[in-house]
Amino acid sequence: MNRVSVEVSSKKSNEILELEFVDNCPICHAKISPIHLYSCRENYIFSEQRANIISSVFACPSCHSLFYAKSQHDEDSRYDSYNFIEYGPNRPEKTDFGDEIVGVSSAFVEIYNQAEAAEVYKLSQIAGVGYRKSLEFLIKDYACRLHPEQEESIKASFLKDCIDNYIDRKKIRDLAIVATWLGNDETHYLRKWSEMDIQDLKRFIKSCVAWIQADVDADESAKIIASRQIK
Repeated sequence: MNRVSVEVSSKKSNEILELEFVDNCPICHAKISPIHLYSCRENYIFSEQRANIISSVFACPSCHSLFYAKSQHDEDSRYDSYNFIEYGPNRPEKTDFGDEIVGVSSAFVEIYNQAEAAEVYKLSQIAGVGYRKSLEFLIKDYACRLHPEQEESIKASFLKDCIDNYIDRKKIRDLAIVATWLGNDETHYLRKWSEMDIQDLKRFIKSCVAWIQADVDADESAKIIASRQIK
């Protein structure tokens, strides 16, 4: 975060105020020094009261998009300074899982990124359900990779049964079990894991991804070693 002095339009006269502003663009996500275009108090046109929230318009020098930002008066400061509270519009930045994970489950990558977009748009009641769905596709597609002869049974099974019966890597199995518990909390009326939230669910899913990635790489390295031994 940086601070900048800007001219703020108000009902009686313009003011010079110090605003806190972000150093990355919500649209292209580049690190920037945003170009300030306009600021005003939120209700300066409709009210005689001195609003404590400043709305601003900035331009991104990287992608040339316009975005808004809001700042709120810092009550603890001796000075007339304002702290950043939000900005937008936010364009979700997709998580890149790499070609190996796309090869295991392209559906997982698509669903996960859609859930991530829902979270960015503050659709928290939908995002958790999406993350839970992405986990199911990841685990089942990975299980099908391990046991291609059991593909139909894997696809038809409950996620817990799939983990118990077809995931024999203990680290991945343990991570998947906990992620399933947390994911189920996002879909059920009552929560069983009130001390944990959607960020914990994402953490366990990403750890599953990391171990699956390692497993795929290990299989590839075994093939490379075997090919050299044949020669």
